[in-house]
Amino acid sequence: MSLSITDLSVADSAFDVMTSTRSLLIYFAAKAQSLSGGPQVILNLVQALASTTWLPIVVVPQENLLSQALRSQKVAVEVLTPPKVLITNDSAVKSSWSEKLGILGALETYHCQLADLGRRYQVQGIWCRNVKSVLLTHGAAKQLQVPLIWDIGLEKTRSLFWRGLLQWGLWQADAIVMEAACQRQDLFGNWIPRFFAKKIRAIAPGISEKRIRQIQAYPPKVRSHSSEPYVITCIGSINNRKNQLGLLQAVAALNRPEIQVQLVGGATDEAYGQTCQDFVEQTPELTGRVSFLGWREDVPELMSQSDLLVLPSRGEGIPYVIHEAMHAGLPIVATTVGGIPDALSDRKTARLVSKDDPLALQQAIADCLDDPDAATQRATQAQQFAREKFAIAAWSKNYLALLENLCAKAG
Repeated sequence: MSLSITDLSVADSAFDVMTSTRSLLIYFAAKAQSLSGGPQVILNLVQALASTTWLPIVVVPQENLLSQALRSQKVAVEVLTPPKVLITNDSAVKSSWSEKLGILGALETYHCQLADLGRRYQVQGIWCRNVKSVLLTHGAAKQLQVPLIWDIGLEKTRSLFWRGLLQWGLWQADAIVMEAACQRQDLFGNWIPRFFAKKIRAIAPGISEKRIRQIQAYPPKVRSHSSEPYVITCIGSINNRKNQLGLLQAVAALNRPEIQVQLVGGATDEAYGQTCQDFVEQTPELTGRVSFLGWREDVPELMSQSDLLVLPSRGEGIPYVIHEAMHAGLPIVATTVGGIPDALSDRKTARLVSKDDPLALQQAIADCLDDPDAATQRATQAQQFAREKFAIAAWSKNYLALLENLCAKAG
């Protein structure tokens, strides 16, 4: 049965429509400062559900870009703000026993509120992105007796507390979805995932056909002569994890006057963003050669005006922008973190380097600049691979099969 998505708040008379289908509560705890990464996965999931008997109900902690985009598509959106006292970082470990009890009480209250919302929408499952969302939803899933799906995305492993929380999430979730198989070992080590093998599966994220058409509406750039500017684009939130400073340092060390750099994305770490700008201003080799473009909606056009995408990240899942660049036929230099090596092969579909290896990054950029034919050939092979593996059709098929399987088991 094909079902168009309508605006279904609890008060709507259209609620009767929902009783004839199965509702999935989609929970996203982050701020959604852009519509890339996790928010884009949710938009793709909503699109995949739109032509099935599953109806999405999206719950967010506050109104944001994601909620606005979903409302514009007539998707049911609910705002349920967690109390500030709930665990958000390592400071909870250092709190007093009375404060810990307060946190647990607030968490139980929040689970009850979310469960009440689930009952009103008669949800048959809860989907959440990242382990913080598992923390905020697992109690509701147990109260409702519905399966909990944990889409891992990119997770923090910066401390013993976070590593412990990740392992706790393995017990709570009924299904764990990773973007790449290598994330099992990166997040949980060698032996722990063996106990949860039946729960864990890798489903490579996909891009919608509409987005692919938007990307491929712009033909790849062709440099007419060697003196023409060589445009390197880096797309992503400006912060230490994305390591834009590493790219700037590599370009400064190369000191090739034809290189121009454009950083696309807002500074989610203002101090780090200022450090990047200060470095540009204080480095003569970068004078007039670096542009901070902020968040942009014209990424496909920017890619078509670029010669190279560089992603010097210290940590990733599989970045959405990698898939977009592959579909665009844009040469790529990236680090071997997260699921990137699952998507790209060094010297076959991209140039891959170890994280925090400035000399390797410099050499990879220089190789692309000095041998554009080889870079173009790698990009063409990457584009073909993306067509086969990184379209939303395969992703949605696997995800829907997972939902159907869990629903059947839950009865």
